[in-house]
Amino acid sequence: MARQRGGGAAATPIDASAGGTASRASAAAVGEPVDAAAAVGRLRSDDWLAGEPAHELDGRYRALEATSRTDLDQFASLLLQERGGRLVHATIGLVRDAQRAPLREVDRAALTDLLERALSDAIAAAGWPDAREAIAGLSALTAGLWDAAPLIDRLVPPDSPVTGALVRALDEGAVANLTAFLECARALGPGAVPWLMRLLALAGHER
Repeated sequence: MARQRGGGAAATPIDASAGGTASRASAAAVGEPVDAAAAVGRLRSDDWLAGEPAHELDGRYRALEATSRTDLDQFASLLLQERGGRLVHATIGLVRDAQRAPLREVDRAALTDLLERALSDAIAAAGWPDAREAIAGLSALTAGLWDAAPLIDRLVPPDSPVTGALVRALDEGAVANLTAFLECARALGPGAVPWLMRLLALAGHER
């Protein structure tokens, strides 16, 4: 093994291909400047750069804090309005908003099911304005092709909770409510006749 003159240790050959890496490592070790943009680019989080200056975050926090009270008050007001609104009305509004975008057949089927459930809730609560609005929404969603038969099939059985609740509402309600119900039933079409016959059989009052 060759030795350096003067008894020094043997010289270790340096791989030229590792020179760049060694130079960068030594520069970092002695505190020499490095490419900050490249270093920050490697420190990415999901939403922001992990190396983002802290003063920008402080400024954004102060801006949010300045408007937070107004935003919270507005949110509380909107929440009360939403909770106080009718479910069918809110559902129809949601469907109308959805119709502004292109809809696939699977989307229309899902929205139709949503409106039918809202219609069932309106019928059970004897909310005839909401029920008529839901029927109109179903007609618009399906270009006038909506068929009430599947809904009627769920209402005809004796154990239907919607029909049971409706019979109680009709028996206890005023004549004006009965007239509004008949207008809504007419909007359901001829397919509603078996259900109407079922209601007549269950009703306790002669009218």
